[in-house]
Amino acid sequence: PMTNMYNKALFENLPKKGIEVIEIERAEKENDVISASRVRALIKEGKLDEVKTLVPETTYAHITGGIL
Repeated sequence: PMTNMYNKALFENLPKKGIEVIEIERAEKENDVISASRVRALIKEGKLDEVKTLVPETTYAHITGGIL
């Protein structure tokens, strides 16, 4: 619901300022949506190997402090 409200606000306000808004589908892995909440939970649980399979390499490097 929060993301939906955020997207709605973007679509209503940014075009008024000449900014095009393009909504893209959420990334999926094995028919399951990859969410920031899911990634944060895996990090908290110390499951960095699972995180690595869900996020881009650059994001993983940031999460792990540059250690690939």
